[in-house]
Amino acid sequence: MRKVIRTLGILLMLVVFPAMSWYYLSQGFDYRRAAVDRVQPKEPWDNNQFNTLANIVDLKGKTTVFLTDKISSEFKEQFYDQYKDAYTFQLVTSDNIIEGSNVVVADIDNQGFPGAVLIDTSSQVRNIYGVKSESLTMLIEDTAIVIPRKPEIDIQLK
Repeated sequence: MRKVIRTLGILLMLVVFPAMSWYYLSQGFDYRRAAVDRVQPKEPWDNNQFNTLANIVDLKGKTTVFLTDKISSEFKEQFYDQYKDAYTFQLVTSDNIIEGSNVVVADIDNQGFPGAVLIDTSSQVRNIYGVKSESLTMLIEDTAIVIPRKPEIDIQLK
């Protein structure tokens, strides 16, 4: 009986657990690769409307998420609460429901604008989102990928 348990334990440690770990890491890698491909820089949906947004709001050096009034205010509040302390994050919206130092209220005619737009720190449109919940979930995931990490302080030796 002891030999069976010992053999089973060794088999689990050498074969089953590494196989499960490889499968788990493989799925995560495939997900990450698909997400990074999804947020590659894209051309603006309409140059005139993008230029209107760029003229009103300072996009340089900030990861900007533009949420039109097609998006519910509940989602806007939850989204802002999640990213309000993130490095370089800026939320642009047309209504003044949310107040914060990194919230810009822009009086833009939203006709023709998609539900949400994700713009990176170099003013490149990364993705455009609709108003469906699947699309807004992708916005949350993609924003986490696009926001750069805060530079770490270098150690200085005396």
